[in-house]
Amino acid sequence: MIRQRLFLQIYLTIIAALTLTVLTTSFAFSRLGPEERPSATAITLAQRAVAQALPPAGAPVSQQASALELVRADLSIELALFDAQGALITARPMPETSDWTVEDLNWHDGPESLLTLPDGRMVAARVPFPGLGGVGALVLVLSSIALAVAVASYPLVRRLTGRLEGLKVAVERIGDGNLSTRAHIEGRDEIAALAHSFNDAADRIEALVDAHRVLLANASHELRTPLSRIRLGLEMFRETGEAHRLAHVETDIGQLDSLIDEILTLSRLDAAPIEMEPDIDLLGLVAEECADADVSVAGQPALIRGNRELLRRLVRNLVTNAERHGAPPIEVEVMPHAAKTTLSVRDAGKGFATDDREKVFERFYRGRNKQNVEGYGLGLPLVQQIAQAHGGRVNISENEGSAITVTFAQ
Repeated sequence: MIRQRLFLQIYLTIIAALTLTVLTTSFAFSRLGPEERPSATAITLAQRAVAQALPPAGAPVSQQASALELVRADLSIELALFDAQGALITARPMPETSDWTVEDLNWHDGPESLLTLPDGRMVAARVPFPGLGGVGALVLVLSSIALAVAVASYPLVRRLTGRLEGLKVAVERIGDGNLSTRAHIEGRDEIAALAHSFNDAADRIEALVDAHRVLLANASHELRTPLSRIRLGLEMFRETGEAHRLAHVETDIGQLDSLIDEILTLSRLDAAPIEMEPDIDLLGLVAEECADADVSVAGQPALIRGNRELLRRLVRNLVTNAERHGAPPIEVEVMPHAAKTTLSVRDAGKGFATDDREKVFERFYRGRNKQNVEGYGLGLPLVQQIAQAHGGRVNISENEGSAITVTFAQ
């Protein structure tokens, strides 16, 4: 499985790094001379202390052994004293045999240092490692540390790969169509950030699919009416040959084309970010779009960043909405401000009912007493989505009359 492979890769990398550390450190330590090893200072001090504490060479062996034992007990150093000919006088601790000489002296892997005194006696000293030599003891210590790190890192690596496994399961469930699946967010590290990003993407996917599902269901319903009228008009034209029947068919086809165009625009806005161009003259664009309508345009020039085609659609939908549901005069105003630009469309109609102010932005929603008015309930939802794609928002005035304001951030 992927999780097992990843777990082994991470864990074996840690083990390999620890093993390499132990080997390289042990090798480097084995290459050190007696004076370079960490115990060199302690050994030198011990040898000097022995030289000062030792009685003369002719003193009894017991006295020399006592002096050696005092230094060994204070400094925890293994010591051996040899005469000028290299024969063992005494040692602390004592060797298993008493016939040691300097030539065959062996404390596991040899004495750390050998000091010759002015009277010819020799003092051998080393830092003891119970049961092991210097390099062996170092290997044991480093191996113990490596083992401790390996044991401690095991649950950490397991937890890390376990969280990735949970994220993998969530991705698979999304792929199987369970769009409500979300990853569990734990901690504040990169994996938690990845899970958070996954959940954000899943939210967008679920919202997109739900929106398309609703759009498809409502579109199927709305398309039936103009298609039925077109079919009926063509059948009546075949029977009667009356030309005005074709005019009605053309009107229905125009409405159908408009509905399909708005559905496609909504789908395009849902699917991907829009292409923007800088410095669009909003007042000039509004004036061009309203040139053939009975609308007054006022305001001041304002440059905004946006998509020219979609901005035209936004203005067209606002004006069409005022013409269908409001009353003349219709006024459009563009006003730049310090950190924003507003586009307002006002008419002298009754405005929106309180219950309708939020619902009018729902797709295919048609307000009360609007069922017989031309339109499919996509105009204002499209306005809102275009505004949001430009980083703006849409507000409906609660004052007398009808006024819709779109605010674009600078």
